Amino acid sequence: CVKGHVGSDAMNDTVNRFLFLGLLGSSCIPLSATSVETNAHHAPSAEATFESHADALIEQAKLSLVDSPLIALEQAHRALQIAEQSGVPEAEHRALGMVAEVQERMGLYTEYLQSTMRMLELAQVIASVDAIVHDLQRLSNAYRYNGRTGASVDEARRALGMILPTQDRAAIVEAELFLTKALLADGQFDEAVQGCRRALDRLEGEPEGRSHGLIWTRMAEILLAQKKWNDVLPLATKAKRVLATEGDADDRFDVLLACSHAYTGMGSISEARALNAEADDLLEHSGSWENRNALLAARYACALAAKKHEEALAYLQQLKHLDDSLNQDRVALKMAGLQVLYQLASKEKDNAALRDINAQQSSVLETVIHRSRVVAILAIVMFVLVVALYFISRYAIRTLRRSKLKNEVIRKQHEEIQTKNLELQRQNLRLAESLIGEEEKEIVIKEIHHRVKNNLQVVDSLLSLQSGQQEDPQVTRLFKEAQGRIRSMALVHEHIYRTAGQHVGPLKEYLEQLTRNVLVAYGAHDRVSVTVQTQAVVFPMETLMPLSLVVNELMTNAVKYAFREQDCGHIGIVVRPSGNGHELLFNDDGGGMGHDPILPERSFGLELIRMLAQQLNGEVHILKGTGTTVSMSFASDALPLRAAS
Repeated sequence: CVKGHVGSDAMNDTVNRFLFLGLLGSSCIPLSATSVETNAHHAPSAEATFESHADALIEQAKLSLVDSPLIALEQAHRALQIAEQSGVPEAEHRALGMVAEVQERMGLYTEYLQSTMRMLELAQVIASVDAIVHDLQRLSNAYRYNGRTGASVDEARRALGMILPTQDRAAIVEAELFLTKALLADGQFDEAVQGCRRALDRLEGEPEGRSHGLIWTRMAEILLAQKKWNDVLPLATKAKRVLATEGDADDRFDVLLACSHAYTGMGSISEARALNAEADDLLEHSGSWENRNALLAARYACALAAKKHEEALAYLQQLKHLDDSLNQDRVALKMAGLQVLYQLASKEKDNAALRDINAQQSSVLETVIHRSRVVAILAIVMFVLVVALYFISRYAIRTLRRSKLKNEVIRKQHEEIQTKNLELQRQNLRLAESLIGEEEKEIVIKEIHHRVKNNLQVVDSLLSLQSGQQEDPQVTRLFKEAQGRIRSMALVHEHIYRTAGQHVGPLKEYLEQLTRNVLVAYGAHDRVSVTVQTQAVVFPMETLMPLSLVVNELMTNAVKYAFREQDCGHIGIVVRPSGNGHELLFNDDGGGMGHDPILPERSFGLELIRMLAQQLNGEVHILKGTGTTVSMSFASDALPLRAAS
């Protein structure tokens, strides 16, 4: 291995020497017994050579990762191939970790998930607690990148459970903070707060330091997600005081944005703008894309709260441009990464074919050499045995003829094998091109849904800006209802984009998010609770779009009319199989139809629900009982859906 500090050119020379020695070892002429015995005590083992070669490629990939991620990906895969040949699990684990790091940087989240699973299996073989914990946390991040936040929380819990028996306080606090991050992404706010409190209890008796500041910052982020603005500032102020001396630029940036969002939520726009200016100064030392995007979002929230609509629209357009640019860069990197993997596979197949050809040629050459020696011996014998000259000559002629015939047969077989190999290479090339084409189609479809979602969000923001300029409450209400319908349609496209398919994921999670958006939009999330009950059913986009609009209309009318005479209430939503189709039951415990009708007979909401039910080949009925219950039966899978009128 290379000792000391070496530059990139020296590292390349070292790696090239390893590659040359690796190729030479598979095709060189065997050494004599004396030479082997002389160098047996000085030559490194094959496992050590492969491991050193793999480590050198890993170091070279780390140097290339910042400026050339594609080159780093190729070097990491070469290191993994060599580490697999060494048979050392630790070397294979290190190489696979480098592959996963490059895949995470390039946005290859599906491949990153597969690599982390393989790393966890190797860590269990190695039986290293630190490696298992680190790989479990990587697997949690991989699940979160792929939209599976529930699985991400499970793996983070497993990592914490592995580290608890070690009694390492710093490691346990770090694992607790990692779990709270996964819980926050999954929306489990209460359990995330409990995890932060457990981490603070473990730090009891220690002076306030960076760990305290990070815990307080995480608790402030949880309260921000719950829109508890007044509770954010005490925690964020304490974290800001500690991290001003103990934390790095990223830590101070996070706590400044938390304070800014809290002031914006409370209406203190000037204080929020001042904090945004301080965060802008930190971008010189913490200028990642996530931080720049978060700062733009904070400024957009300030402008929108201050009712500076032109400024807010400008920030929104910048956010959309950054989001689109990031998606385009990730798509380009993903396509380039797939091309690199395809080239590596092609090179490996070509090398295997060349090795087979060399082996065949070596066998033929050895046969020819052997027969030539026999002919030479026979010639000497002819000079010695003059009496047997005639018979020996005939035997030599027959031997030569047989050699020519066999050589001809070998040549024809070699040509046939080469022709078949070329045909197999063409078939593999066509298969790879078709796979790359399907991948491009999937990326284009995801990009279309993402752009539709972004455009609907822009329309929603424009309606919000326009409604802020209206003084008529009736007009403002109409704008708000239109915004709710647009958000429900944008939510469908967002779920399709995240699941990367023609079908949306679990219906229960989708309806819970939809109802949560309606409650937050009307400020009823703290007094109205919603329960969603569904089976494991998946609807296509043609069914989910009108179904989501129906639920949006029922939720909007229930929040507006059903709970006027009471402080709190409950709404139940059930989607279950019924006959040849499904049935939607919507129930609230409000005043009911007798006091203030939830769906007036001639209202636009009722007409819209009836038209959407007809589009789903269904019917709408208002059932009698406590509160108001609406039933809609539909059979979207049995008959072709009707066109919306």
